[in-house]
Amino acid sequence: MNQLDWSELTRRERMARSHRGPIVSAYMKAVRLDQLKTVLRRGAGAAGYATELWTLQRISQVIRKRFGVRYSPVGVWAVLRHGLGWSWQKPERRALQRDEAAIAQWRGRRNGPG
Repeated sequence: MNQLDWSELTRRERMARSHRGPIVSAYMKAVRLDQLKTVLRRGAGAAGYATELWTLQRISQVIRKRFGVRYSPVGVWAVLRHGLGWSWQKPERRALQRDEAAIAQWRGRRNGPG
């Protein structure tokens, strides 16, 4: 197919013939996206993982097991961002033994007269 022929194709035809599909496949639309959102909101622990941290790799595994569709980490990000409208979140790290009273006292001394 030469360049002129390619430019005459409709957008849909070009998408069908290209190696890359649409950002979020038609298979992952509407009902399945709602199902995925429900699974993700239940937490990673409910999906069988040891921690509650969702990673792109874990979400990819959930999509593959539940819907039979394979996504790369980049594809998973596209599903989350464009399909669900979600953004990247990084969990805040705090020590388990954190002592809020001691922190407040330290901040008071640090910001005190001097």
